Amino acid sequence: MKEQELLSKFKKFPKPEKAATYGTAGFRTQGSQLPFVLFTVGILAVLRSKKLNGSMVGVMITASHNPHTDNGVKLVEPNGDMLVAEWENYAIQLANCKSPEELLNAVSMITTKEKIHHDKALVGIGRDTRPSGVGLLEAVKDGISIAGGDLKDFGVVTTPQCHYMVASLNAGLDATCDSYYKKLSDAWRIIVVRF
Repeated sequence: MKEQELLSKFKKFPKPEKAATYGTAGFRTQGSQLPFVLFTVGILAVLRSKKLNGSMVGVMITASHNPHTDNGVKLVEPNGDMLVAEWENYAIQLANCKSPEELLNAVSMITTKEKIHHDKALVGIGRDTRPSGVGLLEAVKDGISIAGGDLKDFGVVTTPQCHYMVASLNAGLDATCDSYYKKLSDAWRIIVVRF
C-alpha cells in the first residue's frame, strides 16, 4: 500500500454524508456521494484479487434503472458471480473509514485475517453512461493503483457484459462484446430449435 499517496487521495475524495451500505445491488446512492466509496472499492477489489492468487475481480459502476443522478458500484467474483457475502462487510468497513489511519488499519486487518500474501492483482472495470461515471471511474482507478493492482478498463458495458468478461478472462476465453453477443445468439438458436 502506497501510504503517502493514500494520505493525499484520502483528502481528495469527499466522504458520503450518510453511512455507506453494501447490499445485493452493491453501493447505491447519489453519484456525488460516491467518490470516496469508489476509491475504497478499488482497494478492496485489489485485496480480493490478491486473496484469489491474482485472478481478475470485476468492478461495475452503474445504478441500473435508478434516476440518472444516482450511481452505484458492485464487485464481481472471478467466476462472474456477485461478491461473496463474507466480503460485503469489508466493503462497508472501508467505505466508512473516517481517517487515513483508520483506512490503513482496516486494510491491514483484512490482509492479516484473510492471509493475503499474493503480490499480483488484476481488476476489470465496466461502467454505464451516467454523467458521474467518468469521475467515479477515476476514483476506482486511484484505489487500484494505491493498493498495487493492475487494471483492464472494459469501457461502457452492461452489467451482464462485465460479469461475462470477468468470468471469460479468468477462464482463458475470448472476452469481448462480440463474443458476448455471439454466445447470446447461439443460446437463442438452441432454444428456438428445441421448441
